[in-house]
Amino acid sequence: MIHEPGEYGGVTNIGFNSSITKSINPADDWDFFTFTIATQYNITVETFGTSGDTVIDLRTVIDEDATIIDYNDDKGGGDTFSKLTFTNLAPGTYYVKVYGWNNNYLCKNYTLYLTASSSAVSDTTAPVITAITPTFSESYGPYGANIDVTSYDAYGIEEVKLFYRVNYGSWSNYSMWKESYNHYLAAIGHFAEGDFVQYYFTAEDSSSNHNERISNNGGLYYNFTVLHNDFTVPIITNVDHNPVAPNETESVVFN
Repeated sequence: MIHEPGEYGGVTNIGFNSSITKSINPADDWDFFTFTIATQYNITVETFGTSGDTVIDLRTVIDEDATIIDYNDDKGGGDTFSKLTFTNLAPGTYYVKVYGWNNNYLCKNYTLYLTASSSAVSDTTAPVITAITPTFSESYGPYGANIDVTSYDAYGIEEVKLFYRVNYGSWSNYSMWKESYNHYLAAIGHFAEGDFVQYYFTAEDSSSNHNERISNNGGLYYNFTVLHNDFTVPIITNVDHNPVAPNETESVVFN
């Protein structure tokens, strides 16, 4: 289990593969969490939020002067939230400290996720992929798509990938961004009008077997065709003719 001590007093319990939302306010605030494992476990602890810059560390005692096992500031790729991953973490009680960057960064809301899978269990079940939702935008110039995927697994998700190709060309792939506990996002774009785009997904779990699920619409792939979105008729203005007042024998020129 994972707990949030709250001023070293009352404890809020949360199960493995679950989350809790807290805040760093004021800017020099911090939160401590703890979890206990009886056998070796694969553990991932990470924070998410819409804005903020967190740091997390792992230790075996709650004392501020304790030896830190490991810490992480930013996940990378512009993501200023934090992530720690441990394989075969030894049995024991551990504490996670969450605080703002440089101990002076306000974070009104962040969510801490704890993903845990037993190293001793042989998991043979692949993740589930549901709720595939494409939306379309001109922000990826001039046409693009945002792809949302929901994927979950009892042992946590290691990675979700999006594969796509344009007009039956070669496949490209991207590791999707984990927007929340089981929700993943990717943005693909720079398509031209008339492009035919096919795509599919893979999800790999965090168990020792790294089971993989492929979601490809039964081998037919998901797809869309880029259509134009200009439905505005032209505007005609400033129609002139010469001569202005022709007689019955004169030719008239329009411009």
